[in-house]
Amino acid sequence: MKIHKILDRCLLFAVVLSIFIFVLYPIFSVFRMSLFDNGEFTFKYYHDILSRKNLTLIRNSMWVTMFSSSLTTFFSFIIALYVFVSSPRTRYFMRSALMLTMISPPFVSALALIMLFGRRGLITYGILGLSVNPYGWQGIVILQTISGISFAALMLSGTLQNIDIRQIMASRDLG
Repeated sequence: MKIHKILDRCLLFAVVLSIFIFVLYPIFSVFRMSLFDNGEFTFKYYHDILSRKNLTLIRNSMWVTMFSSSLTTFFSFIIALYVFVSSPRTRYFMRSALMLTMISPPFVSALALIMLFGRRGLITYGILGLSVNPYGWQGIVILQTISGISFAALMLSGTLQNIDIRQIMASRDLG
């Protein structure tokens, strides 16, 4: 029994050491290098990052993040609610489909979006005859929303499964 404790401690030490070497040390090194320029202490790099132009970029990035996250949560909740109230066969199919979409690489999703909805895309130009530009913030929001729906829907579906069925029945009785 004592050898198991020794092995557990050695394994824990190896994991902590690995985290320090491969995660914390590189972060600390980059932070330390960002404070020095040619051997002199400076905040030049932070001043450059926090310039007016870059603050606009940060603000736009945060706006796109919040908008796509809100849309993802909204659509994921609708899907998760449908999965929750559907039959077991439909529930199994929907969860399998959501898991399949989760494992697609991001560049494949981006390429599919461009080929289907790009300026000369199959759907926009070929079928509908439109000439739209999906390369702005709208395209980023759409792609981020689509790519996040499967993960969020599975998370929300798992959360909905933990709701006590008696509460749902009471809610249905109340209308």
